[in-house]
Amino acid sequence: MLNGIFTHFCEAEVAHSELTQTQQRRFEAAVKQVSARGLAPRWVHAGSSSSVDNPAQSSPWLVDLANSVDARAMVRCGIALYGYCSPITGADAASVPSMLRPALRPVMTWKTRVLSLRDLATGETVGYNATFSAPRPMRLAMLPVGYADGLRRELSGSDARPGGWVILRGRDGSEHQAAIVGRVSMNLTMVDVTAIPGVRIGDEVVLLGDGITADDHARLAATIPYEILCAVRAG
Repeated sequence: MLNGIFTHFCEAEVAHSELTQTQQRRFEAAVKQVSARGLAPRWVHAGSSSSVDNPAQSSPWLVDLANSVDARAMVRCGIALYGYCSPITGADAASVPSMLRPALRPVMTWKTRVLSLRDLATGETVGYNATFSAPRPMRLAMLPVGYADGLRRELSGSDARPGGWVILRGRDGSEHQAAIVGRVSMNLTMVDVTAIPGVRIGDEVVLLGDGITADDHARLAATIPYEILCAVRAG
């Protein structure tokens, strides 16, 4: 018994990809060949979250293909389960409407807590290689998380460029962005809490969630949100 036959598109996020269309035709031929040999797959499955978001055709191609061999269609969603989808790319990406992304809502939240608090005088530096120096008196919070946990070094903030940020809640319940300053190290990160009133050791900090998404991290790290999400280590 043949349980299933599948393909996985290698360029599903590219608008009007000729490579995807070629791969699609080859898969159709393979399904016909399997059927001609007397094999009856239970499932015909193809693609990923991006192939749903950016379909290569307007018709229900996969469903029609599965029906042609009396099988059931299936798409293997991955990143969409987190509530994300890779952006559609290519020369004419702007003309292609995103089918899946508008309906998605991120479901993953990554949190830590303030480990300690430090005051810096003007001119004092933060982190490896002293890439950030305080332009004014500052109050910083140290977080027990770093690149070993999946927080990318590209989120580091320096004198030359701003980095990423985290979200802290003030004593009045309002939420604030706290900029990452200095190099993200292996297991520690510093953030600027100067303008956030009443931050205390043990306060909850959102690394990914409302106000800071995997898309934000991916943009700063010049990668895809999938890599950001898969790199997070629990515990």
